[in-house]
This record gives sequence, C-alpha cells and structure tokens, in this order.
Amino acid sequence: MTDQTILEEDVHRSIGRTRSTTSSEGVRWYGRSIMRGWWAWELIAATVSILAMAGLLAVLLYVDRHKQRVWNVGGTQLTVNTIIAAIGTIMRSSLLLVVAGALNQSAWNWFVCKRKDKEFEGQPLKDFEIFSEAAANSWNSMKLLWRTKGL
Repeated sequence: MTDQTILEEDVHRSIGRTRSTTSSEGVRWYGRSIMRGWWAWELIAATVSILAMAGLLAVLLYVDRHKQRVWNVGGTQLTVNTIIAAIGTIMRSSLLLVVAGALNQSAWNWFVCKRKDKEFEGQPLKDFEIFSEAAANSWNSMKLLWRTKGL
C-alpha cells in the first residue's frame, strides 16, 4: 500500500465510512468530503469576489471616456450603471460569505481557547452576542476588536 492509500483509508475510517468499490463513487464522495470539511466554499466565494472585482475594473476601464450607451435587452434598457450594480452585488454577496465564515471560525476559536498561565475559566456568554453582531456594521466590528484585544 502506498502512503496516499493509507491516508485515504484513515480518512474514511475516522469519519465512519467505508471506501466505495467503484472509482466514480469514491471520487464523488471524496469531493463532497472536501467541500464539507475544509474552507472550500469560502475559497470559492473569495475567488468569485476577486473575479467580480476584476470584471468591475475591466468594465470601468472599457467605458472610461466613452459616451454611455443603452442596450435593449428583452424589452428593457440595460446601461453601464446596471452592469456595474450587478457586478458589485455579486462581489459584495460573495465577500459576505467569506466574512461570515471567518467570524464563525473566530468565535469558535475564542470559546475553545485555553490559557497557559492560569486554569481555563471559559469565556462569558455575552461574547457570543458580540461575535454574532459583528457582521452587522462597523461599530459592532469595532466592539468585537476591542473585546478580543485585536485593536
């Protein structure tokens, strides 16, 4: 057995699954396990956000110093402003998924941290509310930074 096969068997055994007999089912299962266990969705969302930013810059550079045109698409008028708004919405939405994942992970890390210098006492439950509210606006984010001494 190769090291890769041993590693795959350990992964299958650790989550209580037996290895599939057909290769296509094994590949599908392995792909699903990666998407669930790692930061794959956040990485995909960050990539989408970066690509949307690049697209936004490309559109803005293309229309710079040109007369604004109107396209008739399906009986409606489509302008550059509409395209910019759509790309901006895609960029903000995908970035929100990344920020939410990072905040959830940092909340988890905050509540399971242990102090080396003293016995672990836990964190106050009020902190959970601060982490939950941090995604709402910048003031709550500042409160989170202040509370966790990130500032």
